[in-house]
Amino acid sequence: MPLLTRNKRIERVSSAAELFSKHPHLKESAQQFVSRSPESVDPKQLLYVQQREFAVTTPADNSVSILGSDDATTCHLVVLRHTAHGLKFL
Repeated sequence: MPLLTRNKRIERVSSAAELFSKHPHLKESAQQFVSRSPESVDPKQLLYVQQREFAVTTPADNSVSILGSDDATTCHLVVLRHTAHGLKFL
């Protein structure tokens, strides 16, 4: 499955430094994201994902409005959103 950003395919890179040098907007977006203040959320609509788990939700899901985790001490979290359907994958 190809990885796209701004409707352009991201070709294979060998390091994060190379990725950010080819796509500086990704680093800028990440810096904006981490500079945000934490927000309290209603646990009734939160789907919490732990290590070795994954989750998928759709905009039509009335039970889940937030998909997240804080379980990434030595792991990576990736959140993908399908722009046509709004599906979110974690």
